[in-house]
Amino acid sequence: MSLNSTERFNTSKELKENLKISHLAIEDVAAALNTSVSKINQILELDYVAPEDPWILKEYLSEQLCQQGLTGYPYGRL
Repeated sequence: MSLNSTERFNTSKELKENLKISHLAIEDVAAALNTSVSKINQILELDYVAPEDPWILKEYLSEQLCQQGLTGYPYGRL
C-alpha cells in the first residue's frame, strides 16, 4: 500500500499516539519485536521502512493495548 504525504503524516501520528497510550518504553517495544530502538523510531516516522513494518508495529501495539484493557487511537489507513 502506498501512502500519500497526508496519509504518511497521519499514520505516523496514529502509531505514536498508540505507543503513548500503551505506556510502553520504546526500548521494550524494540526488544519485544527483536529490533533496535533506531528501527522503531524509523517505523514511527515511516522513514525508509519495509511496507510490512508499520503493520507489525500496529499489531503489536494493538495487542498490548488490548491486554491492558485500553482503547487505542484509531487508525485511518492501517
